[in-house]
Amino acid sequence: MNISRNNFRLIAITSLLLVFVAIAIEFFSLSNLPPELESYVQKEDSNNFETSVLFIPIIIFAFMALIGNIGLIFFAKWSPAVFTIGVIVTALGTLTYGPSVQTALQTTFYEIDTMFTGFIIALLYFSNVRTYFKNENT
Repeated sequence: MNISRNNFRLIAITSLLLVFVAIAIEFFSLSNLPPELESYVQKEDSNNFETSVLFIPIIIFAFMALIGNIGLIFFAKWSPAVFTIGVIVTALGTLTYGPSVQTALQTTFYEIDTMFTGFIIALLYFSNVRTYFKNENT
């Protein structure tokens, strides 16, 4: 599969925007939850120290995936590895989460981003896109 630089850049930007939209929806939709779910979310947000200790490394790797995604947009040589490691470790880290509450709209944006992320990783390692990160002049 041959993807042009501009098309790949568009895919990476779309993935980044999908995450930001999903996060924005989360902040605005919490007040629209039923009272039972809203109280559950508030209780979980103020949960114990153990949860926050496990959460900190996951946030670091999620930030790493974000930085990697930005690097992909500019074809930085280091960005494929940083993005891939950040995504995989963040995905594995979600196994430590307990139950989570999301609206259908928020889940939709996260799921579409998950498809884009998989597509990006496939392009990075199984298409001509990998050659875009080998040149020093990019």
